[in-house]
Amino acid sequence: MAGPWWQQYPVTSRFGDPNLLGGLRLRPAQHIDFATPEGLDLTPVEAGQVAAKGSDARLGNYVVVRGKSGDWLYFHGADSPVEIGQQVDVDTPFFRSGNTGASTGPHTSIRLLQGGRPVDPARHLGLGGTAMPEPQGTPIPSIPGAPPPKPPTKPPTKGKPPEQWAPSSRALLQG
Repeated sequence: MAGPWWQQYPVTSRFGDPNLLGGLRLRPAQHIDFATPEGLDLTPVEAGQVAAKGSDARLGNYVVVRGKSGDWLYFHGADSPVEIGQQVDVDTPFFRSGNTGASTGPHTSIRLLQGGRPVDPARHLGLGGTAMPEPQGTPIPSIPGAPPPKPPTKPPTKGKPPEQWAPSSRALLQG
């Protein structure tokens, strides 16, 4: 294959698209989805340090790479051979695509956080971008009439696992 993996597989959901799971609108998507087959070795969008990795009921297996553009969250993967604190470059296989968490089929999701806020990663991927302005605010509530979420806090410190992050930071992972 020529070019990076994210330019080789179809985009199935863009940042800002309605995020539907089982027909329930949760909130606009704060990530981009790619129709990757299970077991594909993935490389990061940009070089950086592995800031977190783990598993979550919604995200499935995930890895966060802290790069120059922000924190890159990759999720729904099968597994990851890297460790927290490890440096990865754009040629380092660091994540294997999968179908874990609240997933409707094999794919890979990418979310970019800048200053703790989700932004459209499309322009960093050479995919253009959405019409939504950057940076995006806090996610809209998922339940009508629910109070709005608290504004996001600063991203967690390097290497701290997500289960120890402040509740508002964990919420960004689950958006």
